Amino acid sequence: MADHFPISRIEGTAKPVCPYCGATHSERRDYAKHAGGTVGLVAGGVAGVTGAASGAELGGLVGLTAGPVGFVIGSMTGALIGCLVGASAGCVAGAKLGEVIDQRVLRNHLCLECGSTFSAE
Repeated sequence: MADHFPISRIEGTAKPVCPYCGATHSERRDYAKHAGGTVGLVAGGVAGVTGAASGAELGGLVGLTAGPVGFVIGSMTGALIGCLVGASAGCVAGAKLGEVIDQRVLRNHLCLECGSTFSAE
């Protein structure tokens, strides 16, 4: 079965071919990937804050071995790590989801020759 939009094999890399003018000069727009990454970062950060309470508790317990100052530092470190882990996980998940939307739903490629947008799928 022939591809609806052919892929050019120039210089060992697959380049999408514009279905309107046949040019291979295009750029990816990745709007959903960027938006998904941002939304995922914020959502993951919020989820990380809720998880930070347990991270602070664990960090505080570990820090108790160094006394009251260790408890405070351990609690703050645990909370910060919980927030960062949640934010980074959310960002990666959101970006991956956005990438799938870019590839399957949106017209992610912009032809630099004629200005048309098209999907390489």
